[in-house]
Amino acid sequence: MLLVLSEFAKERERVEKRRAFLKLRRQQQTEKEFNGYMDWIQRAARRRAEKQRIKQHGKESGQTDIMPDDAEFLDESKGE
Repeated sequence: MLLVLSEFAKERERVEKRRAFLKLRRQQQTEKEFNGYMDWIQRAARRRAEKQRIKQHGKESGQTDIMPDDAEFLDESKGE
């Protein structure tokens, strides 16, 4: 009888450890996804701010509204 109870106790402990492990793994995955999303948002915000800064600088100096990506394209097409 004691052997059966001991086996149940071991199984219960194993299940509890597995649940704790899975909970930690889910939490780590959520944090990883959150950090990736925040990085993506921050990069987009920096890129947008840089484009606005370039656009504003171009207006102040009387240049056209060519974005950096557009300027690269124009430089490449001149060489052809």
